[in-house]
Amino acid sequence: MTTRLLLMLFLLPNAALAQVSGDDFAARLVSDTGRSLESVSVTLDGVDLAVNADGRFRLPRDSDRPRRLRVMADGHYAFVHTIGASDLRDGLFGTITLVEKKPGRRLLLFTGDAMLTRRFFEPPADELTLVQADTLESDVRRLLDPVRPYIGLADYASVNVETV
Repeated sequence: MTTRLLLMLFLLPNAALAQVSGDDFAARLVSDTGRSLESVSVTLDGVDLAVNADGRFRLPRDSDRPRRLRVMADGHYAFVHTIGASDLRDGLFGTITLVEKKPGRRLLLFTGDAMLTRRFFEPPADELTLVQADTLESDVRRLLDPVRPYIGLADYASVNVETV
């Protein structure tokens, strides 16, 4: 896997969209190959957004809460990005480049320390205990489920959950 792939998938989203009006942002999807994308699907919080033949779509700015943007196209790695209130306020959008899947190319994902023991099983006195010994597996799944769409993009993923 190349450094280019990692940069495109994880750094480019931070410079991704351009404001169209006070209510919408315009975005465009392109392939890193320069070819047009086939069978494109764009959803915002699970709701389909219309994409034209040129890969352009509008992203509504109708909420200050975090929103999940998911982009998929045949033969390319999927793209998932959480759009926060600051992204919408500052208009940080433009072009989203999807990376083509190729033989021998792999997407690797390494995540930080989830601190399950220190942070959630034995938290400081002023915080809730979110992981209980008798419901350990279901509690951990509940905590990690929100990041599953991001981790699930990778061909290989490593998550340090610090359980000891």
